[in-house]
Order: sequence, then structure tokens, then C-alpha cells
Amino acid sequence: MSKRYDEPADVELNSDAGIEAFWWRGRRYRVRRVLSRWREAGGWWESAADTAQPWARGESKEILRVDAFPDANAPVSADPVSAEPVAATRTSGFAGVTTATALFAARSGGHHPAGRRRVRAPIAGTYELSRDLRKGTWTLLRIWD
Repeated sequence: MSKRYDEPADVELNSDAGIEAFWWRGRRYRVRRVLSRWREAGGWWESAADTAQPWARGESKEILRVDAFPDANAPVSADPVSAEPVAATRTSGFAGVTTATALFAARSGGHHPAGRRRVRAPIAGTYELSRDLRKGTWTLLRIWD
């Protein structure tokens, strides 16, 4: 079973252009291995100005299913504007982006003000990341149970 997120993520690449880690909701996840990789072409029938790359028409994307775990040694980014979590090669325009839930969890220790709800702690698991082939931006698509 999986849950779909479609939220921006930052990706750190190693020297072989492979994924070393990714940042999502202000937390760094280390990638143990890439389980599978594929491309989904979208809008190939639409005309595009860039005919040298016909595969990049429409919403074409590369999807990677990875085995990853939260990096306990990395700081949690609490401020999406000024806190740059780590100096690394990042490949999206969304450096340090977090959601309101992640910001709240970082500032309050994960407790809901009414005391009835906890923010779920990040876990090791299988994550799907998507790279838009035209824009170069990354998205966390889903997390598998």
C-alpha cells in the first residue's frame, strides 16, 4: 500500500550522478539503493519548440523508486527561507522547502496544540521520486508501506 504526496523535494547527487540523498519536509533521507527507475512520457503528440528532445514534451518525467532512511545526523530545517540544511549539490529550485506540518513539528516537538495528535515520525522505507525532464525539478510522489 502507498500514500501519494506530490510534494517538492531536493535531491543530492553523488559524483556518478546517482542519488545520494534527498530532502523532504525539512528532513534529509539517505538513499541506500535505487530499486527501480523508469520514464513516463507525456504529451508526445503535442508540438514543442525543442525538437532536439522530443521525449521532453508535455509532462515527461523520470521516476526512481528508492530504499531510503532518515539521516539522524542531519539537522532538521525549521525555516524554509534562511535555513540551508547542508552544503551539497542540490538539483531543484526548492532548497529548504518545508510544509506547515513539518515546521510545526520542528518547533513544537511533534505535539498538536490540543495534545490529541502527533506528527508521524519519518521512517525507513521505499520512496518514489520524480524528476521533471523539462524543468529539472524533483517531487516526492509516494511512500510505500
